[in-house]
Amino acid sequence: MLKSNMLWPGLAAVVLACMLRGVGAQSNETKAVCTDSSFTWSYNSLKQDPCEIATQLGSVCSENSFLIQPLSVGFVYQGPTLENANQCRCSSVFYSLVSACAACQDRNWIGWTKYKTNCSTIYSTVFPGSLPPGTLVPNYAYDNVSAQGTFNVTIAQFDSSGPESSGAASSTSSPTPTPSTGSGKKSNAGAIAGGVIGGVVFIALIAGLIIWLLRRRHNNRIAPSQAYGAGQMAPVSFNTTGSYLPPSTPKLYNPSDPSTFPSSFSTPPNNSQSSPYMNPSITGSTQPTVNHSARYTGAPEL
Repeated sequence: MLKSNMLWPGLAAVVLACMLRGVGAQSNETKAVCTDSSFTWSYNSLKQDPCEIATQLGSVCSENSFLIQPLSVGFVYQGPTLENANQCRCSSVFYSLVSACAACQDRNWIGWTKYKTNCSTIYSTVFPGSLPPGTLVPNYAYDNVSAQGTFNVTIAQFDSSGPESSGAASSTSSPTPTPSTGSGKKSNAGAIAGGVIGGVVFIALIAGLIIWLLRRRHNNRIAPSQAYGAGQMAPVSFNTTGSYLPPSTPKLYNPSDPSTFPSSFSTPPNNSQSSPYMNPSITGSTQPTVNHSARYTGAPEL
């Protein structure tokens, strides 16, 4: 009986030790860590991955221990509920780190709009609480996720080379302004109206240019009536000055008007010249007899 009483304390100690070891092993297994080696750009200069950094920021607003568990296939990190929503979880800085934690585990993440559904106050591009000592927040965590509507890995990697934040937040926390739907519609309507007015002005300019060219071409043409006049053109004479003069009407001869006198007299033809035609010679009696009796020879006739 004594031996059995002595065995119970030893057995209880062994069981307690095993339980503590199991709890420690379980806590190590449920801690999310990055498994994708290509996401080393998401680490801070202290070699802390985004899962570790997000855990430390979440613990700022949590009275109890805060833990981010690893994601299984097909699971995502949900946004805060109405019960556990606080200023740390409703910060876009915390959302970016949690999304980077999911991405480096090769898992998906939800959009910023859906994540902040249960947040009464939104803290955009700022972490409202004091940053815990022993950690540095990468520059990409302060990206404006409202512009893209979600965490963008490409943009985050591009901004990862920026300065890190430590200690108190440098920006003042303020609720995220929510753009109204009406302003977007007005902006779109203004853009459409401007495009329509610009198109009308362009068409009017083209039409005006075409009309101007047609009128110019029409004015350069000469009407046939202007070129030739009515009927046939009268002949004109060309004087020594190079100008064209109308034909003059000839004057009739007037003995009292010297201007009508002829300028020279023509020489009458000389009949004494021999005829250019030769008379045919008389070769026989068959030819007609030429009567020379009528011709004057210069001798006295009887």
